[in-house]
Amino acid sequence: MQSAGASHQPRHAESNRWARGLGEDVGRFTDPVAADRPIGVAQPDRGSWRRSAGPRPDPTLTGAADWRLADHLYLAAHDGLTGQARLGERATGMLLAGGLLGELLLDGVIGVHSGWLSRRPQQQPRDAVAHTIQAELLADSDVHLVSQWLEFLGTAAPTTATSRVAERLIRDGVLQEVSERRWIFKTESRLQAVSSSRAAWPTARLDGIALRRAQMTVADAVLTGMLDAADLLSTAILSGNSQAVAYMRSRIRVLPPAAADLVAQVRAALGAAILTGRT
Repeated sequence: MQSAGASHQPRHAESNRWARGLGEDVGRFTDPVAADRPIGVAQPDRGSWRRSAGPRPDPTLTGAADWRLADHLYLAAHDGLTGQARLGERATGMLLAGGLLGELLLDGVIGVHSGWLSRRPQQQPRDAVAHTIQAELLADSDVHLVSQWLEFLGTAAPTTATSRVAERLIRDGVLQEVSERRWIFKTESRLQAVSSSRAAWPTARLDGIALRRAQMTVADAVLTGMLDAADLLSTAILSGNSQAVAYMRSRIRVLPPAAADLVAQVRAALGAAILTGRT
C-alpha cells in the first residue's frame, strides 16, 4: 500500500491509476455544498457540518447561481477584447481545474475535507463537461487528493481544463475562434469573445456586488476566493476600491468548510506553480 502523500497521477483511458490502496472513505467527514442552500443552514441529518472547525458560516451568503463557476473563472482570467490570458498556461489550467471541481462540489457530486476528495456517484451534475469530469473521478476512485486532481485536470489530462471550458464557451456562443495572419505564409488562431460586454459580465457583476455590499451566493464566494487565489480579485473588482475588495475577501472567510477547503487547495496549487516558475 502506498502512502497518501505519494506522488501519482490519475489515469486516462490509456494510462495507469495514480494511486492504489487508499481505501479510506473520506466522504463521511464532509457535507456537499449546494449552490442553492443558504450558508449557515445545515442539512437536518448532517451534524458534522455544524460541528466543523473554522468560522461559522454566514447567512448573508445565500441564493442560487444560474451560471457556471469555471466559465466565470475563464472569462475573468482572459482579456475580453484580445482573449489574452492574464496568467501563464499552467496557472490558468490549475485555476480552471479548480473551477470544474467547484462545479461538482456546488452540485453535491463531490465532497472535500482537509485536502481529500470524496465522490457521490448517486448525484448527477447539470452539465455535460461536469459529467465527463465525474466519470474520470469515478474511474480513478483510488485517488483521493484534491491536489492530484488539480494537477491532472489542469496540466496532464489529454484535454486540459482550459480546453474543456473554452470548448463549452464556444458551444454556448460566448467565444469564437479568430484567425490572424502573422507572416506572409503563416496564420495563427486565437479565441476571442463574441461580445465584449458578455465577456465582461462576470467581473462587472462582482464589481456591483462589491460596491453595494450585496448578498452573495455560495458560488459567488467560491468564485471570489479562487480569483483571489490567482491574484485576480483586484482585476475582477473593476472599481479598484480597496474597501470593496476587503468586503469580498470577508465573504471568502465565511464559506462553508468544504468550499473553503477547495479554495485553499487551489490557492496552494497556484502558489506552488508560481514559486517554481512553471506558470
